[in-house]
Amino acid sequence: MGEKSDWDRGFDAGYDRGFTAGKEEAYQKNGQKYNVIFDRGFRDGWNYRDFEKEECKEIHTGKIPNRQLAEIIREALIKRDPLSVIVLGDGEALTLAQDLILTEEEIRWRGPFLAYAGVEIPDLIARDRLANAIRLADYVGPTNSFGANFQPLLLKAFRKHGIDFRKLQICSPFFNYELFASGALQDIILNTNPKPNVLLIGNRALELRRALAPTGLNLVEPVSPVNGVRDVERVMTEVTKGGFDLALVSAGVATSIICVQIAEQLGKVALKFGHLADWLIRGNAKW
Repeated sequence: MGEKSDWDRGFDAGYDRGFTAGKEEAYQKNGQKYNVIFDRGFRDGWNYRDFEKEECKEIHTGKIPNRQLAEIIREALIKRDPLSVIVLGDGEALTLAQDLILTEEEIRWRGPFLAYAGVEIPDLIARDRLANAIRLADYVGPTNSFGANFQPLLLKAFRKHGIDFRKLQICSPFFNYELFASGALQDIILNTNPKPNVLLIGNRALELRRALAPTGLNLVEPVSPVNGVRDVERVMTEVTKGGFDLALVSAGVATSIICVQIAEQLGKVALKFGHLADWLIRGNAKW
């Protein structure tokens, strides 16, 4: 993989954005024809091999319905069983791709946001820790976006890491938003008996606690900040100090690792909360 010229980078970025936008619009307008879109073979130029097209169709076919996932979360809280539910987007796909699919230089120009997401490139330890977390997670929500940094790259990364997505328990990549929008998440947290103690983890956890204070949630002392994947050990030390039943984690790429460690090491329930925290803090969503 040779170094790209500035012209090549600009062309690739424009092509990826334009093609992705077109495919996303086609999917949104023709959701019922999802398979038909794939069966056309991406005639407009996407360089998928046949098995990659089949994997993109297959990865979400066994997805657990949100209603069932909500009951699993509630049951885990009642029985005090460990449970981790994570989501994988472009940040995770790019992190996994380091030195296996993309060079450091390519990662940097395709993912300039990765430092914000908590990964300082190069970080092969973060790559391998994330891959291990995916293997151990109870439920995984892989991105369903067609963008070059999303589903295609994620599936290639799975293959390089020896992760068979058919052996993963797949959930919606938007399960947190969807459970919240339906009221299921609020019902679980407020009406499960006994009412769970909730731990908020992330850079905005203190702001989120203030936003949620009037809701009646049993909020324990939050853990904040989370300074990227390399800060996970310190974060976990702080996590072990608090008595909680449910962790809602908004910590970029580190979220997956933290959620799985909370379930594996502490036997608690840990869910990706993500940018839903920002929505609540800004008032764009109401508990």
